[in-house]
Amino acid sequence: MRNLKSRFESGGFLPLFVLMIAVQGTVLVSQSLSTLILNPSEIGSIRTFESVVSVLVIVAGFGAPTLAMRDTAAANIEHRGEAIRNLLILPIIGIAIVAILLLATLLLDFDFVQPLKELAAFALFLILSINITRLVSAISQGLMIVPRIYIVVFIGSLLAIAAHLVGAGQKTLFSWISGRVVGELILAVSILAASMKYWPKIQWTRRFQFLPLLKTAGRATLVNFSLIFRMAADAAPIVLLGIYSAASDDIGNFGVATLLMTFATLPLTIITQNGLPQLVSADGSRQPELIHILKRRLLLGSGLIAAIIIAVISLLRFAIETEYDDALLAAMILTATLPLKSYVVFSGTILLAYNRYILALITNFLELLLIALIFIVLGQQADIELAVIAVIAGASLSSFVLFLFRHKIRK
Repeated sequence: MRNLKSRFESGGFLPLFVLMIAVQGTVLVSQSLSTLILNPSEIGSIRTFESVVSVLVIVAGFGAPTLAMRDTAAANIEHRGEAIRNLLILPIIGIAIVAILLLATLLLDFDFVQPLKELAAFALFLILSINITRLVSAISQGLMIVPRIYIVVFIGSLLAIAAHLVGAGQKTLFSWISGRVVGELILAVSILAASMKYWPKIQWTRRFQFLPLLKTAGRATLVNFSLIFRMAADAAPIVLLGIYSAASDDIGNFGVATLLMTFATLPLTIITQNGLPQLVSADGSRQPELIHILKRRLLLGSGLIAAIIIAVISLLRFAIETEYDDALLAAMILTATLPLKSYVVFSGTILLAYNRYILALITNFLELLLIALIFIVLGQQADIELAVIAVIAGASLSSFVLFLFRHKIRK
């Protein structure tokens, strides 16, 4: 067991696993624990709000968190400070765009944007805090300093979970978001305090070289649109259930099912984020081997995770009765998409490593379009079954398109 732990940690997986759980898993843990004190309708309200905010988080980041790991790892040591400076500028543009979007919601009359109308200021602060955490986390991964900071960040995540649950305990959307804001602020301060002493010196007063900045902004724009379509496709089913006035329990149960699937895909994210810095910093002769290792790990990992999920959910449904039974069944069916999602994640990682973004953008847009069309055609019968069908159809389309154009993914 000690030898296994040593291999796991020396490979970089243990610190990265803890960091990813802290940065991306904190709110997932909080929402999962909240199911013990909230009913499906209340969970559905939270998940709908979080789905809308998740898209705005991507807009606000302006591609910086995604580019940060790749650009920081790929930059020469003497140029890393400049690369980080350019990356830190991008979210300023994104936050300004989100502020305008939040103000624009005051003119809309759709039910699903009502929470943003009432809580726009809280949402903006939440989005800012989340982006600080994700950007600094990505820079830390690119600098390969995760083993030095993950314990501090993990402690911050435990405090953040406590703040989230205090908010959830009041059983209102306002109290949940208040807890989220406090929790994300704690997490952002933790990761900043732990990591900044390891950053290269950033010359803020040094004259900007606008050409590199413009190139970074251009790539960030493509990445941002791709991520917006990706997050919109992920959020679309639950948002569309709300638009088409599905039963509140259906929305809540589907929200819990997608929450479980987000947990399931987290190990795949950890695998790719461990492999990406190694891939972009390796010489050309070693890259094919690293690509093969990454693909094998993702496919094996997705198969193992799918098997575990099916076994655990089957046992739970047999052993206990719960008001979330429909959510467990939906999650078990959605498990079928994990191998497809692993291939999509693999392809997206290689495209990011080689600075190729158009194919990922088109693929994500097509998936979003297909999900929207399914609801437009069948929306009058909107329920949890239709949402599950839409997710499976979207994942199938994305993996098929990427497989069809696989020759364009490799360098």
